[in-house]
Amino acid sequence: MNERGKRFERGLDGASALSQAEIARLTGLALCEYTQSRLWQTAYASDALYLNHELQCRVGTGRATYHRFDSARRTHLIVFGQKMIVDKWESALHGTGSLERWLTVREIRRYGFFGGRVSLCLALLQTCLHEFAHLLQTVERKRRYRSVHNSAFYATLHRLHDRLDLELAQHQLKALLPPQLASSDVFEASVAPPRRHDSEVASRPFAEGDPVVFQYRQQLVRAFIIKRNRVNYKLKGRGTHSGLIYRCHPSLLSPDLTVAP
Repeated sequence: MNERGKRFERGLDGASALSQAEIARLTGLALCEYTQSRLWQTAYASDALYLNHELQCRVGTGRATYHRFDSARRTHLIVFGQKMIVDKWESALHGTGSLERWLTVREIRRYGFFGGRVSLCLALLQTCLHEFAHLLQTVERKRRYRSVHNSAFYATLHRLHDRLDLELAQHQLKALLPPQLASSDVFEASVAPPRRHDSEVASRPFAEGDPVVFQYRQQLVRAFIIKRNRVNYKLKGRGTHSGLIYRCHPSLLSPDLTVAP
C-alpha cells in the first residue's frame, strides 16, 4: 500500500498511524451506530408497526451496501461496505465525477436533499437514510419483486428527509466518527457537480479501450479495458501496474478522468 493508501491526505494529525482501511472500518461502525441509535431506536423501534422487528447493522469488507430482511426472524440487516466508504472519500478528495456514480449522491442532486449540496459528510448521511428507507419500505409492505427503488420508496425517503433536523444529524454523525475523518478538510467540503464531460463519462457504458480505475488489495489501479463479456471485464494495467492483467466486474470500475479523451 502506498502512502496515500495508508493515511488520509488531508486534515490528519501527523501522529496518527491508523490505516485508511481501519479508518473506513471505524467510519462504517459509526454509520451502524447512527442508523441504529438515531434513526431506528429514536423514532421507530417503539412504534406499534415495528415492535416485532429487529435491526442489526454491520460493516462489510467490500463495496456492497444494502438492506436485507429475514422474514422468518423478522430481522433487518443493514450492511455498510468498507470499500464504499473509501470510494466516496477518494472521489470527494479528488473532486472527480466518479462520486456521481453512487445512487445516493445522484439522489441528493436530483431531489434537492440537503439543499442539493454534496459533501462527504452528506453523502454518508444519505447512505444511512437510503438504507433505512428500505427497512421502512419493507415493513410497510411497499417493496415489490424487481421494484425496489419505486415511487413508494422515494416517498418514504422524502418522509425521512422531511423529519430530519439536518444540523442535529450532522452533529450526531460527526460525533460518532473517528476524528481522523471528522476533522479532515475534505469531510464537510462541498463537492461541485461534475462538468458535462465528466458526467457523460461517469454514466455511459464502458467500451473496450476505455481507461478505468478500481481498488485492488487496497491499492488504486489504473488500467484499460481490453475485453468485455457479460460477467467480467479483462483489463490491462498501466502506470505502476503496467503489463499486469486483471479481471473485474464492471460495477467495481470508475472512469479514469485523468486521461484525455
